[in-house]
Amino acid sequence: RGRVTIAQDPMSACAAADALLVMTPWPEFREVALDRVASAMRCRTLIDPNGVLDVARASALGFTYYRLGAPPLD
Repeated sequence: RGRVTIAQDPMSACAAADALLVMTPWPEFREVALDRVASAMRCRTLIDPNGVLDVARASALGFTYYRLGAPPLD
């Protein structure tokens, strides 16, 4: 059965994650180093409903990127 973990900071949320769901447009999430996120995660799936992250950078790093109202990018 799946489980949801709430993290204290952006990088701890990524540790061995299969997917990352960004649920807030707070500035600290806009500034996260996506290369570090990619290295920390098991799989590269980003769910970013509000378009907080840099979609071009995420795509270049091999993420499948989901945003509300837009088709998935991989």
